[in-house]
Amino acid sequence: MISGSLRSVLQDKCDLAGVRIERMDLIDICYTPAIAQSLLQIQQAQSKVDARQLIVHGACSIVTDSLEALARKGIDLDPQHQANLVKKLLVITGSHQR
Repeated sequence: MISGSLRSVLQDKCDLAGVRIERMDLIDICYTPAIAQSLLQIQQAQSKVDARQLIVHGACSIVTDSLEALARKGIDLDPQHQANLVKKLLVITGSHQR
């Protein structure tokens, strides 16, 4: 789309010389510093969101596996103790972020 528009503009300028532009490809795009900074901030924010989702998924897996391991060993926790264990495990696994 952009290449087509640029090719058209370039073709208009080259028509006087009898040159025909058949194809135009953009190899590299350079952004102004402000736009580049903005794009970098967006990329960094998305990376942080992805990392936090991974941490939460891992923490939930640890909690689930812990509860299942306790149940396999015959240790039955009432709902209040399960909730307390879940809370503590989530705090522990989620607090080691850097």
